[in-house]
Amino acid sequence: MYCKYVYKAAATKANILADVVKLLTGETSLTNLSADCDTGASQLVTTVAAGWSLHDAAAGTNAQCLKAPLADDVGTFKYMVVDTNTTGYIYGKIYETWNATTHAGTNLAYYSDSSNYCQRISTSSYPLYLFASARFVLMFSYTGTYGSSVGNSPSHHRWHRLPGRGNTDQHLRQSCRGVCRNRGHHRWRGGRICPPATPAHDPMESGKCRLSRKLRQFFRIMRCVDDPHRGIYRSGRIFRRCQYLHGLEHECRGQILCKESLMYCKYVYHSGATYANFAADMAKLLTGETSLSNLSAQCNIAKSELVTIVPAGWTVHDAAPGGDYQVLKAPWADNQGYKYAKVGSLYDSSSSSYINICIGYESWDASTHTGSEMVYLSNMGLYAQRFNPNGPGTLYLFSSSRFMMLLGMTASGSVGGSTYQGPSGLFEHTRCMSWCTAARNVGPWGWTNLAWTGSYDTGFCPVRTKKKASGLLESGCCIALGVPGGHGVAESLSTGNSEPFLADPCTMAIHMYPLILTGIKWDQVANGGVSGFHGNLSSVCDVWGIQTGILCLEDTLTWNNHTYVAIVNATAVNILARKE
Repeated sequence: MYCKYVYKAAATKANILADVVKLLTGETSLTNLSADCDTGASQLVTTVAAGWSLHDAAAGTNAQCLKAPLADDVGTFKYMVVDTNTTGYIYGKIYETWNATTHAGTNLAYYSDSSNYCQRISTSSYPLYLFASARFVLMFSYTGTYGSSVGNSPSHHRWHRLPGRGNTDQHLRQSCRGVCRNRGHHRWRGGRICPPATPAHDPMESGKCRLSRKLRQFFRIMRCVDDPHRGIYRSGRIFRRCQYLHGLEHECRGQILCKESLMYCKYVYHSGATYANFAADMAKLLTGETSLSNLSAQCNIAKSELVTIVPAGWTVHDAAPGGDYQVLKAPWADNQGYKYAKVGSLYDSSSSSYINICIGYESWDASTHTGSEMVYLSNMGLYAQRFNPNGPGTLYLFSSSRFMMLLGMTASGSVGGSTYQGPSGLFEHTRCMSWCTAARNVGPWGWTNLAWTGSYDTGFCPVRTKKKASGLLESGCCIALGVPGGHGVAESLSTGNSEPFLADPCTMAIHMYPLILTGIKWDQVANGGVSGFHGNLSSVCDVWGIQTGILCLEDTLTWNNHTYVAIVNATAVNILARKE
């Protein structure tokens, strides 16, 4: 529903309230509004009813309460009290619940009752613009001065309460939102057992839930919901999944996740490693190898580990591009194109290091052995993964058809690149910018080093995102990698400790943060920075951020019945990636 609602001079609070409520609850004709509506100057467009219904017609003096169902649970509602009691203002107060008998609500959304953020109304004739569906209400006023309003339900930003024992239907509704708290019997190494709750219900497994089929697909594919279980990691402590992040399930809906293909390898090599052996072994592992015994003799099989759920999703595109390299490719999630990775090893004079590389290209000609639109920074030794040909070391490899990520560590403790010491690789992300479409031939992927430091914050570089003065497109531009609510990953995750859960203060939380792509600092725009929200990596690649000091290298934890392993960069900011 859209309405340009123009009220007449000296319109009453009661009439403006009544008209707004009518418009939000399905009115289709301006002539049915009060005499204070200037129907000649107003406009109403109703494709379908706005989706809100009247919940409490007497919520207060000149106040009525409306409700609308949540998108993923028609049995649970959001509540808005439209209030014109205060002279000169119309409020849209947001509550988590509202009792129509006592005319009282719970959990008022912060600032939604503040006149600083609500919309102005006037004793003169002015317009009030209304936009609405069952998902939202947006009001915008003009009274000679513009007004604005913001707000969000607090239920989206905190843990929900534990479901009660008695009402199974209510429990199913809470479970179907992906926030089921019921604990099964999960033993940890100290020998203790988490206390069970009743009724036992797992929304991912139960066939009885009225939305179980849809939920199982949603939980499997989106991976953006809370874990209904407790899990374990190797130090033996119990953790609980981080709080649900508002909006993530909508942002990632429709994406194809790495459930379709997954490879993890802890590749330990002997002293005397060669460029050629690294190139051959990396290509094998990334293209479907299932046995360590099929790798070169430089692989220390006894200390290595390989996990392949299904083949990693990459194929060899050019086995002989020259030098100690192979070029691999994998399709975009929407199958409209490919991302190309030149993998191999070399000595880099700029960093004075022996490095394993993963260089991104927008296209690669296997006949001429040349690529185009190399992803900016992906060929620099400062960001690549070091190895030591004169001693042993380890290369961690993670891969699916959506991404590949490498982390090199030498026996002396050197991590990643010589300057930017973190894992690096090629990653797909969700499509959020209007120009990031297959029709424009823009691939939803780029390259980054996760050292989380440096002039470009994290240096995530998509291809083909900024036009030069000549009208041609840049080969690469920089955007920032961060987490919700923070400027960048380094600022947000470099400090902090686990926190207790609201539902269970005795249990400590380990928070997994989705890695999102946003505009970079303003001083970077001249260097190719692209502002805006570009999407996220975590919902596509199953790679997450975690605060410093929580886990150590190779610690594992369980979430949604999958195992995740922690890897670190030089600043000890952890990354979690799915292992199996």
